[in-house]
Amino acid sequence: MTGEARLRNYLVILIDIFIVFLCFYIVLIFGNEQPFAKLINLRKIVYLPAGATVLIFIFTDMYRNIFKRYIEILFNCALAGIAGTILFAIFVNVRAWHNQTVKISYIFVLLLLIAFLGAERILVEFLYRLAMKTKSIAVVGPLEQCMKTGYDFIKNKKKTHEIKYIFDVDGNIDMFEKYLDKIDIVIVCSGTNKEKQDWIVEICARNETTVFLTPKIYEINTMRPKLTQIDDTPYLYFDSKGLTSEERVFKRIFDIAFSFFLLIAVSPILAVCAILIKLDSKGPVFFRQERVTEMGIFRIYKLRTMITDAEKKTGAVLSYVNDDRITSFGKFLRKTRIDEVPQIINVLKGEMSLIGPRPERPEFVAEFCKQLPDYDKRHSVKAGISGLAQIMGKYSTSAEDKLRYDLIYIRNYSIIMDIKIFFLTLKTVFLEPGSILENENIDYTVEIEKFNVEIIK
Repeated sequence: MTGEARLRNYLVILIDIFIVFLCFYIVLIFGNEQPFAKLINLRKIVYLPAGATVLIFIFTDMYRNIFKRYIEILFNCALAGIAGTILFAIFVNVRAWHNQTVKISYIFVLLLLIAFLGAERILVEFLYRLAMKTKSIAVVGPLEQCMKTGYDFIKNKKKTHEIKYIFDVDGNIDMFEKYLDKIDIVIVCSGTNKEKQDWIVEICARNETTVFLTPKIYEINTMRPKLTQIDDTPYLYFDSKGLTSEERVFKRIFDIAFSFFLLIAVSPILAVCAILIKLDSKGPVFFRQERVTEMGIFRIYKLRTMITDAEKKTGAVLSYVNDDRITSFGKFLRKTRIDEVPQIINVLKGEMSLIGPRPERPEFVAEFCKQLPDYDKRHSVKAGISGLAQIMGKYSTSAEDKLRYDLIYIRNYSIIMDIKIFFLTLKTVFLEPGSILENENIDYTVEIEKFNVEIIK
């Protein structure tokens, strides 16, 4: 993060804290004769919702990633408002500050926090977009891969970034250097061979051009090296043993604590779903299936979304578009991801973790291990209900890219990362409905030609 970006974040954090205090002051105006004096007395616990707001915004990347959708901003502000209001309600009732009665409407507080924080952060987002100049992007790599990457970028409609050039790495790549003065960012596709990739990176470094690279598996395995020495020679060494014993203990405590409260919170939802599943189709409410985790094979719990004996004729196959094996209510369960909720039981039993690589079926694991030699490394930790691949990717993301996310998670594990993925999962569940649709039968060349993109072969 640049110094300018860091200063900008500090300023926005101060504004967020000011907005929280402003909300409580407005509430106290309606509930007390001397609101300012009351706010002075309550300032120590108003810091709690202010701190909760900043933490929620940190965990949901509100200070790191700009150009968020407005609906996503409002969702994150709602999370911050709920967390802040709950903390304030707990502490204001546990301790009567200066023996004064606090007359306050928590619903009013919540609505004000969501409205004021939402308006402030949308305004900040608008000003960011207004001030940011459009950056030109060049995609370099095998032509077919470049077309898909360019299409994916254009589809996401980043107004401040524009694909201007596509360079076929197998064609006249020598032209690349001549265009660098017109390019702000270079994206190097994964199919580019190492020699040409190194050449591109070196040229971009000389011209101070930002480069995006898709990491190779061996590069992920060398993340976070440790320093040692033999005699007077320094060495970097890398291990692939997953988490340390201390990290495993803290992760297990995190799993038990969060799972216990989650199970209590979702129990009414599970009860309603159980009734609707029974009314929708014949068969059991729960569905158990063999999956692979750190300790080997276990049976995962899910709400049943398919007809009974769905794989009796086909065997183990992935879901597909317009899959007639999925029940009517099952489509809703999959779209909202509620069918995954019973896996909290697997977490409490110690078979899974809340956060980790998604567990695959033994049949698919065997197939992926043949295609990707490092695939089994994702089993160095317990499988999870959600993971980095689930919040960053989508259903159609390739097994290799999902493996990249899983290995990045393992190499960079921390409790803070788990908490962050937990909150980003909430955003994914509510704002990114599950889907099995894939980019099938798309002519990327035709799609790219609709935009002013120069293709250099």
